[in-house]
Amino acid sequence: MSKQRARFKGEKRYDWTVQVAGERYTILTKQAPFKPSGELVYTICDAQEGRRGPTDLVGNGWDMSTRGPFIGSRALHVALLSGDVEISHRSRGRFTPDDIEVTQ
Repeated sequence: MSKQRARFKGEKRYDWTVQVAGERYTILTKQAPFKPSGELVYTICDAQEGRRGPTDLVGNGWDMSTRGPFIGSRALHVALLSGDVEISHRSRGRFTPDDIEVTQ
């Protein structure tokens, strides 16, 4: 099964990989610009609150590299659902499901 690819309004390429797509949260990763291959950035899309961004952890960091983006994203999803983490209040933006386009 191939991963779904995504892009946000204003982006030309489908650079994002959909790691988790739940009813409320969608977690996407992509190659970090100007970093070694495999170093990823992530974003969380919250359809319920209409927000998008990284976690509220210091440095906006969630470990996606130690155990890989597949496991890291699922652990992040569990932490979001349990209320242990949330989207950063400082680094977030508005989001609607119409802002994202997904392809196979």
